Amino acid sequence: MNNIVLIAGNEIAYIMTRIMDKHRIILEGAAATGIATSLGKRISNREGKIAVIISGHNVGLSILLKLIRNYSFTSKG
Repeated sequence: MNNIVLIAGNEIAYIMTRIMDKHRIILEGAAATGIATSLGKRISNREGKIAVIISGHNVGLSILLKLIRNYSFTSKG
């Protein structure tokens, strides 16, 4: 399977913030792309389960602040 999948910047930012909110893990943008691809159903799992490796937390404080300001979740979300 050789496919290229494009993920929009706002989707990456959403996933970064969502993981930070729900799991208390800080991800850099590159680490969030696998999750965005999987949750956006852009890849098929016809051959079984999908594993996403999450690594990297190289994010500046100014980026984190911008993410927190732009995306806000309720405790139920």
